[in-house]
Amino acid sequence: MGGTQLIRLLAVALVGALGLLPGAHGAFDPVTLVAWLVLWSPVAGFFVGRGKIGLWPFGLAVPASWLFLLVWADLASQRDFPTPLFGAMVLAGFYAAGLGWGAWRGERGGSPWGAWLLVGVFLSGLCVLGGLDPEAESWGQVSPRLAGILLDLSPIVFALDCCGWDATHSHPMIYRLSGVEWFPREPYRGMLAGPVVLVVGCFLGVALPRRVAR
Repeated sequence: MGGTQLIRLLAVALVGALGLLPGAHGAFDPVTLVAWLVLWSPVAGFFVGRGKIGLWPFGLAVPASWLFLLVWADLASQRDFPTPLFGAMVLAGFYAAGLGWGAWRGERGGSPWGAWLLVGVFLSGLCVLGGLDPEAESWGQVSPRLAGILLDLSPIVFALDCCGWDATHSHPMIYRLSGVEWFPREPYRGMLAGPVVLVVGCFLGVALPRRVAR
């Protein structure tokens, strides 16, 4: 592995660590860290894949560093995650899928990688009306079925569910704007969802670069 590739790995890992900066609940908040990594991980994987760095062995250093940060933040915070490992599997799966996509599309003149980040932000904010108007009616009041679909589509809600953290009930404004009070919702089961995302992501992270090599 060359020096440029090493710098690329360090850069994407350090950008992921920005999730430890002070947020609504202070610094080293595991919820803020997971939310940021959910949005950043596929983009980070794209950059690594485009730098012609394979998932094994060096590419795995990035999600491994994030796992360390997640465990550290979880232990240092009072907002403990019951199942942080399953949430880490989701992050690693998103990253691996992005790596495969970067290796595949990087050989074809680029890819709208920035769209991934924008789509992730959009889907995550849409389920709470973007959080822009605390006095607005919730999706649950407008359409409980639509509110449930938007919550299930949110990548942040998905990852936090896998961590065992009930994001929709942990903050009063999120609880009201998401509309979850208007309908029953079962969170994703991290024991199943986490490994599935990891396996699918790793498959893409290995198969797509091999397709390019042919």
